[in-house]
Amino acid sequence: MYESVNTARLARAFVDNVPGCFIRDYTETGGFLQIRRRLKTVGSHDNTDVYTVPAETICTLNRGETPRPTLYKNGRIEAMGWQVQMRVARNHLEPDEISGIERDIGFPIFRKAFLT
Repeated sequence: MYESVNTARLARAFVDNVPGCFIRDYTETGGFLQIRRRLKTVGSHDNTDVYTVPAETICTLNRGETPRPTLYKNGRIEAMGWQVQMRVARNHLEPDEISGIERDIGFPIFRKAFLT
């Protein structure tokens, strides 16, 4: 079983295989990396301003190595696990995108045997 995955390698696989995919980096403030897709335009509540925001978040990952299980410390998430995040991401991806990511990573990260 793969206990950890290099996040940069995983993020590159998403960017290379999922059209319109980009990375938002919130690690400067103690957050995580978010893999997102597409942008949408929304108006402010009083319709005076227009903003461009990400349309969907595919998954959230750690910086560096992403462990298989989610790790907690003192009741707070210390490291998001790839097992749970790939279960979330699978619902946002097409089969050809999934197979491309698995080919780039080198193992079937989205298969049910790895996600249970």
